[in-house]
Amino acid sequence: MINNYNPINQIKLFGFNKEFDELKKCYENNTFPSRILLYGKKGIGKNTFAFHLINYILSKNENDNYNYLDKEIQNSNRSYELVSKYVHPNCYIVDLKEGKQIIDITQIREMFNFVNKSSFNNKIRFVLINNAECLNLNSANSLLKVLEDKTENLSFILIHNSRKKILETIKSRCIIYKIFLNNIESNKILNHLIPSINFNNDFINFYNTPGEVIDFYNFCNDKKIEFENIEIENFLKIISESNILKNNKYINDNIINFFQIYFHKKIFNNNNNKNKYFDLYKSLVKKINLHKRYNLDLESILIEFESVTSYG
Repeated sequence: MINNYNPINQIKLFGFNKEFDELKKCYENNTFPSRILLYGKKGIGKNTFAFHLINYILSKNENDNYNYLDKEIQNSNRSYELVSKYVHPNCYIVDLKEGKQIIDITQIREMFNFVNKSSFNNKIRFVLINNAECLNLNSANSLLKVLEDKTENLSFILIHNSRKKILETIKSRCIIYKIFLNNIESNKILNHLIPSINFNNDFINFYNTPGEVIDFYNFCNDKKIEFENIEIENFLKIISESNILKNNKYINDNIINFFQIYFHKKIFNNNNNKNKYFDLYKSLVKKINLHKRYNLDLESILIEFESVTSYG
């Protein structure tokens, strides 16, 4: 089980050199943006990047300040310690509360107390909003009012999962950075977090981000499913044959991703049947979305999937 990959505790940063260098230059030229939106796939490292950028700025003139050359936070640094405990006077973090699916308006109102305070040591203050796509209409509109007011030495960093929508009015107030990792950078992250990882695995070859691979790795360990060399066909068969897994929250949240891996693999390996597999994928995703909307189980979808594919 990998328990140490919380972005707030990741002292090593892989990739994002262009984005880091650009924002570092802005800071040094006193033109650091007051509204930033980091846009990219879930688990790609947007949060980790944000915490490294914040530490680079907050640890200036401190002992054990940020190691820019190696892109490393020094875990003995005072700002790192305070941010990781959510008590830094110049950094406020808004995120989903455990078990919740939305960021509600009370969380944004609580943030106002921080926004209205003065800066500590005249440094930039940061408001980091993770899962910004989970703001409901009331909380999003409340945040929008704050974003419209320019406050000196205050910068908002919003983290947005690109698979979900966010209010266009919020996006329009921000400078948008599209965050991307290439395969080499993704593999470096996985090697760092899971040193013994075997890259001959469908979920690594076809999954999008390191965070998703690690969540899957942890799920397999928890459910006693062999992670090494597992193929998507076998995994889907395991799900279909287990009544417990059919109703598992992780499976329900990620079933579209699993189908995407399956059909991606089939399309990649079958030039003559690409249209067939693409149409099947679209049909199943549409039905899954209907099931999620009405809070139904996935058994009928899995039965249909088995009938049209036979996991082959």
